[in-house]
Amino acid sequence: MMSFPKPLFIPLLLIVSTLLSFGEVRIQSITIQYYKRNDFKRILEYFRGTEFTGNNLIFRSDETDRQGLYFHLGLSSKLSDVPPGAKIFLDVVSSESIQAKRYEFSFPTTTEGKKYLLVGLTGKDWPGKETKLVAWRMEIRSEKKKLLASKESYLWGHKE
Repeated sequence: MMSFPKPLFIPLLLIVSTLLSFGEVRIQSITIQYYKRNDFKRILEYFRGTEFTGNNLIFRSDETDRQGLYFHLGLSSKLSDVPPGAKIFLDVVSSESIQAKRYEFSFPTTTEGKKYLLVGLTGKDWPGKETKLVAWRMEIRSEKKKLLASKESYLWGHKE
């Protein structure tokens, strides 16, 4: 039976574990902020007539309204590492209702040039700044529903 010299074993183990996790998508952080409609206006919009998102990939529950509560996702890898057909599932409990509500967002076929990911509850889905977020859970799932990444608030996992 072959054995590795102990001084080589630990660096080799680190290299192998790094290679195995390469390209793995994890949600490292989520920050939450309320935005008004005009917070997304850029000067290019006045010239082009369409919203300029720059290097942001923005999902909205109501595409016709920009005002609402947004979740900024910090991922462990590039957006291009998210497999085609993947979806984001956002479950929220707000001060409006104790029943959790689920929202689903589909990744576009290409995310070229995009660095930042924002998921917004807009329009009737988030009535105003006075509405309070109680608990939430965010999941990224593959086209075949395999869980790729998830993160939740402390209260989401808390028993009643």
